[in-house]
Amino acid sequence: MCDSHPISILYMEDDRVTARVVQQCLEQSGYRVTLARNGAEGLALYAAQRFDLLIVDQSMPICSGLDVIRRLVSRGRLPPIIMVTGSGDEKTAVEALKLGAMDYVIKDAEGGHLELLPTVIENVLKSFAERERLRSVEREAEKYSAIQNLSAGVAHNFNNLLTGVLGMAQFIRETLEQNALPTEDVDDLIGCAQRAASLSGQWLQWTRRSTDQRSEPSIGALVEELTERIQPLLPEGVRLFTEITAAGLPLELRIDGVLTGLMHVCTNALEAMPGGGALTIRTDADEQWTRIRITDSGVGMAPDILQHVFEPFFSTKDTVGVGLSLAFAWQTVMDEGGTMTVESTPGGGSTFTIALPIAVREG
Repeated sequence: MCDSHPISILYMEDDRVTARVVQQCLEQSGYRVTLARNGAEGLALYAAQRFDLLIVDQSMPICSGLDVIRRLVSRGRLPPIIMVTGSGDEKTAVEALKLGAMDYVIKDAEGGHLELLPTVIENVLKSFAERERLRSVEREAEKYSAIQNLSAGVAHNFNNLLTGVLGMAQFIRETLEQNALPTEDVDDLIGCAQRAASLSGQWLQWTRRSTDQRSEPSIGALVEELTERIQPLLPEGVRLFTEITAAGLPLELRIDGVLTGLMHVCTNALEAMPGGGALTIRTDADEQWTRIRITDSGVGMAPDILQHVFEPFFSTKDTVGVGLSLAFAWQTVMDEGGTMTVESTPGGGSTFTIALPIAVREG
């Protein structure tokens, strides 16, 4: 249950005695419960107020529990709903689940369902939160895919134009040299075109899915390779620390793509410490996931920046960069079935947490 505010529940029940008993039971467990005497009243309350969860009795006048769910379905996405039915009415409960209810409770004369209800509510809220998280991830993946498809075509055409510009600039430079004329201006032009080509290369890299073969490196081997790659890039005044646990746990992933993504996170961390500091790489694991935490002691990020940090083309740099490195890292981790999150405060550094699934080995 959320500690910041009590969970708000709308309970639709026509029997006043039953409704009050359930209300008192749930309020003793810390929930805030609003009662509706029938389905129509419940729908009106739901339209006017915000509720975290709906509990709907099937047998109500004016609008039954199933009718309530059907009307909510017709309006769009369903809130978390628990159907309450009488003993012997399991078919109604199954129908409610098919319509979109997340669970059901069967009333019994001894009141056993009252003891069960708080547990059912907690499970439903957890399941609903996880479903919403997965939907959010799916929406982000669809958005990235659309942007990648568009960007791939733009970057390809841009590269073709740059090839022509560089070729012509090189030809002009050679002509100037042959005639003993100064080449400084055309050298500047070539340098700008080459930098644009480098940025376009990053752009194209972000638009492409990795085709590397999957392998099963251990988490320890992955971090060891990462530290070997990042060590030569450490600027003066920055120290690298590692704290590795569960080093032998196997992962199943495309290691080159993941390492490139992790390198982007690390180089971003280094750039956040212009005056020196510490870059720390930690690992931990549970039964399903292994986590890599990359922490810097740098300048940190304000909340308005933090919420956009994984968006493509978002950058806080005024000069070099197109804002794709962290977007590439995020997408690479997502492609491996993992997640990436970040915590940061201004002046307090940042921690990127990369969660990757542990390889499942039969036998």
